[in-house]
Parts: sequence; C-alpha cells; structure tokens
Amino acid sequence: MNNHSEMLDLSYNNEEFWDCDISYEEIVKRITEVKETVKRIDLFGQKALTEIPGVLKECRLLEEIDVGSTLITKIPDFVFTLPNLRSFSCIWSNLSVLPKNIYMAEKLEKLSLRIEKEQAIPLDINELNNLKSLRIDAVKMFSLPEILGELKNLEEFTFYFSLVEEGKLSLPESFANLSSLKDIRITKCNSSKENVILDLDKTVKILTCCPNFESLSLGGIDIGKGYQTLPLLVNLKELALSNIKVKGNIFETISSLHKLQLLCIRGKKSNIGKLPDIFKNLPELQSIHFSGNFVQKLPSSIYSLSKLELLEISGAGITSLDEKIGNLQNLQWLYLHGNMLEALPEAVFSLPLLAFLEISFNNFNKEEITRINEKIKTCTNKEITLHATYKDYDKNGRNVFFENGEEYKEVLTQEEIDSLLTPIDPEEEK
Repeated sequence: MNNHSEMLDLSYNNEEFWDCDISYEEIVKRITEVKETVKRIDLFGQKALTEIPGVLKECRLLEEIDVGSTLITKIPDFVFTLPNLRSFSCIWSNLSVLPKNIYMAEKLEKLSLRIEKEQAIPLDINELNNLKSLRIDAVKMFSLPEILGELKNLEEFTFYFSLVEEGKLSLPESFANLSSLKDIRITKCNSSKENVILDLDKTVKILTCCPNFESLSLGGIDIGKGYQTLPLLVNLKELALSNIKVKGNIFETISSLHKLQLLCIRGKKSNIGKLPDIFKNLPELQSIHFSGNFVQKLPSSIYSLSKLELLEISGAGITSLDEKIGNLQNLQWLYLHGNMLEALPEAVFSLPLLAFLEISFNNFNKEEITRINEKIKTCTNKEITLHATYKDYDKNGRNVFFENGEEYKEVLTQEEIDSLLTPIDPEEEK
C-alpha cells in the first residue's frame, strides 16, 4: 500500500483477504507504513486482531476506526484521545471491559458499541456533544437510559439486541429533547420465542416532539395496535417493519403519511391478508418492499406511483400483474420472487429504466421464460439482468440465471442462488 494513502482497508470485506488470512504482525506493518497520512482504518472481521495495535496512537490524522467482529477484548485509553477521531466501531466484538474515557473524544460524531450481558452504556456518553450517530449492539435487551436524551446533536439511533426476557421496551422520555433526531432503528436480532413488546404508542408520542424525525425501522418485536399512532409522524419519509407482530392491518392506518418515500413491510407475523387501495395517497413513494404475506392481488393504485424506482412483492401469492405497470416509468428494480405468476404483461418490457427483473419461483413454464428472455433482448434498455426459474425441467425445478440476455451455463450453489435473490435492503448494515 502507498505510504501516502488516507484509507487502509484490511477488513474481511476487502476481496484481497477472502482467500487468505492476514497476521497481526502484517496488520501492524501496514498501519506503520501509512501512519503519517492515514485517516481511515478498517479492520472489520480480522480475527488475528486480539488487541488494538499501539501504533495507532501515532496516527495523528486518523478520523475513523473500525475494529468490529474482531477478537479484541479491551479498548486502550489512547484511542479516544486521538485528536481527530470522528468515527469508532467495535460491533460484534467481545469486549470484557467497556472504554472508560469515551468523553475525551471531543470530535466523535459516530459511535458503534457492543454491550455484553452484564454491561451497560457508559455513563459519560452524554458528554459527546458532537455525536450524531449512535449504534448499540447488545447481547441482552436492557432499558435505555435517560442520559441518551442529553446527546443534543444526535441524528441517528440504532438499538440491536439478541437475548431477551419477556417484557416491554420503550424510548426514554428524554428523547423528546432531541431536536436533531432523524432516524431510529430497533431490532431483536434472533428468532427466539420470547416476546418483546414495544410501547409504540408512547414511542410515537415522544418522536412527535422531534421536528426533524423522518425514518423509523423496527424488527422482530410486538407492537400490538400501537401502529395506529403512526399517522402522528406526519414528516415520516421511511417506514420499515420486519417480522413485526401486530393486531390488525398496518396499511389501513398509513395512508395519511403523504411524505413516505420508502415503505418496507416484511414477514408473515404481520398477518396482512389484503393490500388496501391507498397508494394514491402516497405519491412520494420511491421504494416498496412487501413480502411474506399472502395477498394474491395488488391494488390498482400501486400503478399510479410515478416516482417508484424499486418494487418488491415477494412470497405474496400474486397471480397476475396489470398492464398498468407500464405507468411506472421510473421503475428500475422489480422483484417478484416466490409468487404464483404464469406470465408477465407486455408493459413490463416497455419500462425504460428497468435494470433488474427477479421472477424466480413462480409458475412460469420453460416457454414463458424463453419468451421473457427474448423480449428483454428487444427492450430499450438492453442491460437488464433477469433471474428466473421454470418448473418443467425436472421434479425440483431448475434455477436459470440470465444476465444481459445470456444464460449462465455453470451450476450455481444454493448459497450463490440466495445471494442473487437478495433484494436491496433499506436497513443494509455492515
């Protein structure tokens, strides 16, 4: 690596390290080579990292450090005294001791912490006056402390947890003081049977005091009838609810959220049996993700969304699409995985910006798949990627992957197939 580099990527996400391990000594060597100029160091996923190298204290220009998913157990004091530190992450690490001098990182804007079972959020965290983004990955759910409401510049708050006991969860009332808050994500990260109830009614009322709030993401928890208060969040632009347990149909209460740009409802726990015809009330929608609920039919108003760029309707049992889909002139990604479609309307092939078409695991026969692929070759945009399956090849069905009109000949593993099927996720995290 160039000695003048400002970015040092030694993370597992760097394809250089996909097929080989890097030693602790090599990590130290590479940091030493760029210590005078480096501003960002990414060590995510490096299992050779059992401690933070002391050479980091010599990186005086360093602004970002990521030591997530490593084997470090302690953050040395010098880390938070680095004069230009703005971002620090240690998610998915096993810290036996939490850092005690976080308050010294006066310029810190982004902090991602792992909290083990018997640990708690550091009490001096409220002294981070410039903190804009806080992510807490907790092994076990705990009550969020009121001191978080003293982070006056906080814009994004994420709370992930795994182990839980039956109980209720809510935001601290002090969050009502966070005038800069824009985004909240709360997710139970496993599929255990323990039920976590979020007091969404209280949560929404707190968030109505935050004038800039615009994005809410919840996963794996029970909100009961609390969703009925969502219309109070009149400035909401993004709503993502994954594997949420509810009482009633969420769609019946969100039609007044006229500023919504992203809507994601995933998971069978939502128990949605019908999509109401409400989409003319949501003209700003750019992305829709809906999966895991058997609705069979799409409402006609969904075809009126002129700004829609991504439409995912997966595992919903729909049997047909209307020719009105041709009205979606800005549509770029269309995911229809796991439905009951036997044919596609001609209008799909007239969509000028369509770049990805996912129609696998429907009821298409081989002839229809061949027709679809031939139609794609004549589209205005010939750079369309198609992923499809047909059922009459053998008793299990054959996976066929097309890209730019050409069928891949090699056999794909199930893992490779799954990766191709993965839609764009609005909650994408490292």
